[in-house]
Amino acid sequence: PNGGVFVQRGEFDRADAWQQIGQLQVAVFPNPQGLISAGANMFVATPAAGAPQVGAPGDPVPGEANARFGELLFATLESSNVNPMVETTTLLMARRAYGVSARTLQVLDEMLSGATNLRR
Repeated sequence: PNGGVFVQRGEFDRADAWQQIGQLQVAVFPNPQGLISAGANMFVATPAAGAPQVGAPGDPVPGEANARFGELLFATLESSNVNPMVETTTLLMARRAYGVSARTLQVLDEMLSGATNLRR
């Protein structure tokens, strides 16, 4: 969670088997909306984003009260924020509402057409 990068340098069950070889850094920007999307969840810094503040994950952001650089999660998979069942149900409801509205307009048009023909 703090961004340490480790390698295994011995037997897996020994306490000293893992050795830290690096530290990942995280950057925060004063204006994140100023970043330009480069695709594949990557962004490019621009002058509009401001000067980045760089630090280790979990460390406090300098000059920001109660703000941290975040934490990294190891061996996790982000799940979708969309529930397919709910979205399919919502789509079917919208489709049926559209069909009912279209039919209502068609009946109204037929009624107005009939009223116009009676007047002639």
